[in-house]
Amino acid sequence: MALHKDLTGTDLHEPKGAASATSGQVYVANGAGSGVWTSKNGDILNANVFSLEGHIDDLGTAGSSCFFYVQQKSKMTKLACVTYAALTAANAILTIYINGVLFADSLTVPFTGSSVGGNASVVIGTVHTITAGSVIEIRSDGGPTNAVKGSVSLFLSNVA
Repeated sequence: MALHKDLTGTDLHEPKGAASATSGQVYVANGAGSGVWTSKNGDILNANVFSLEGHIDDLGTAGSSCFFYVQQKSKMTKLACVTYAALTAANAILTIYINGVLFADSLTVPFTGSSVGGNASVVIGTVHTITAGSVIEIRSDGGPTNAVKGSVSLFLSNVA
């Protein structure tokens, strides 16, 4: 009988547990003669999450917007806005357009309690895969009666 270490060619086999591992997993040894199947990026926090940053010059003007080019297939996870001053009279509603088409989710930036450095965010609840090369526009409805700049952050995660 051949020793395991001497096996070659078609006599070789997959590591133990390969049949139950999911696609993309790798075997990681624990240093004690065993190991586990795990995600190859399992120890990297937020390995597949990224953000795009932009500015809307005037949240108080309807149609004021910023644009983001999305270079890889992904999905939106969160939209946030930080204001440079307090909003007056009304909320600013930020709508999302993907390649010119209105998206289901939006962000309300409240005028009540707003201030310099005030912020608002929304977790995107609608699942939608964004194709590589898409353009996302974040557009204000112009609700506030004053001119206020907004810093916009769009958070995305990679999709295989």
